[in-house]
This record gives sequence, structure tokens and C-alpha cells, in this order.
Amino acid sequence: MQEKMDKIARAKELDAVATAEIEEKVQKKMLVAEENKENMRREYSNKMQEKMDKIARAKELDVVATAEIEEKVQKKILNAEENKQHMLQEYSIKMQEKMD
Repeated sequence: MQEKMDKIARAKELDAVATAEIEEKVQKKMLVAEENKENMRREYSNKMQEKMDKIARAKELDVVATAEIEEKVQKKILNAEENKQHMLQEYSIKMQEKMD
């Protein structure tokens, strides 16, 4: 009878050790899974931030390009106005010379 009780006690000890080992493995796997989840979340956040930064840079470049184009257009308008004034003056002078 004592032998049977000792066997049962050893089986319970082995079962307790196995259960503890399984629980330890589960805990390790859960930690790894949580780390992976956090890494994925961080990578996603970083990628989204990079995309937002890229969009912001593109918008800035668009603003700069638009400003440059507007500046060129204004210069051309000023040059055209100056040419017009110069041509009108020349025309006026020629007309005045013809009348004299």
C-alpha cells in the first residue's frame, strides 16, 4: 500500500513539474507574442509616419514649385508691360516725327 502511495506521490510530483514547465513555456510564448505585436505596431506607426512625412514634403515642394511658377509668370507679365510701354513710346515718337 505504501508503495502505491509513493507511486501516486511521485506521479503527482512529475505532473506538477510538467505543469510548471508547460506554464513556463506558455508564459515565454506569450511574452514573445506580445513583443512581436508591439514590434509590428511600432513598425506600422513608423511606416505611417514616413508616409505622412513624404506627403508633407511633396506638399511643400508643390508650394515651392507653385511660387516659382507664379514668380516667372509675374516677371513675364512685367516684361510684356515694359515692352508694350516701350513700343507705345516708339510709336508715339514716330507719329510725332511724321506730324512735324
